[in-house]
Amino acid sequence: MTTPNDSNRGKTPAVAAQPRESAGRAVRKGRGRNKWQLGCVGILALILIAPLTKCSPPPSGVKPTPTPQVPEAETRQERTEHHASDQKRAEKTASKIKSLLDGEGRLSREDFEGQLAFWDEIVALAPDNARYAKERDRVQSEVDALAVFREHPELGGEVVKIVPRKAGFGAVMVIDITIRNRSLSHLKDFQIRCSNKGPSGTEINASNQTLYETVEARSTRTFRRVEMGFINPQTKSTNCQIEVASIA
Repeated sequence: MTTPNDSNRGKTPAVAAQPRESAGRAVRKGRGRNKWQLGCVGILALILIAPLTKCSPPPSGVKPTPTPQVPEAETRQERTEHHASDQKRAEKTASKIKSLLDGEGRLSREDFEGQLAFWDEIVALAPDNARYAKERDRVQSEVDALAVFREHPELGGEVVKIVPRKAGFGAVMVIDITIRNRSLSHLKDFQIRCSNKGPSGTEINASNQTLYETVEARSTRTFRRVEMGFINPQTKSTNCQIEVASIA
């Protein structure tokens, strides 16, 4: 005798299969949901961490690379203004130099310190001008040469020029002598020594004379017909110099 249970034996009940399929779908949905959540978390982490990474300080001992400064481009108007300013400055300098050079003639020829200050000012205005620099150097050498006369002004007398002549029937020599005082003190009583030489160049005799006159500091004077004593008839040339002078 066959029972209903015997006819269904060995077959899987349909009702039991439905819950199993539902459980599989739930597991797959859960896994998909987890992947979606993990993806969202990863994206959110990148968004939050990226700014912190950019702003994080460099490791110790490593200097940060400075950001290069890009100069602002000079506008055409600024270039024009700079050019006009430079041109105006150059014209002003040229005008001042011209004004100074116009007054050069008023400088004393014996005042070398004043001349040096004059050329120093001009060279400062035009340092690239070779002619001005050369003139300044020349005056500087004159000032340097006068250093000894600052310590020993009595040695500052110098013969610039002499014109010897014979007088007294050719037996006496007289000279016109130009004396320059290179010291900063007035000088007087110049001791003059003249050497007379024959045609062979040998010194025949020498004569000495004291000129009791005064020459002011840094000035030049000419004295005429100064008698130097007797002269040898064989005298061919005469050379005179100042031995020493006194401070006036």
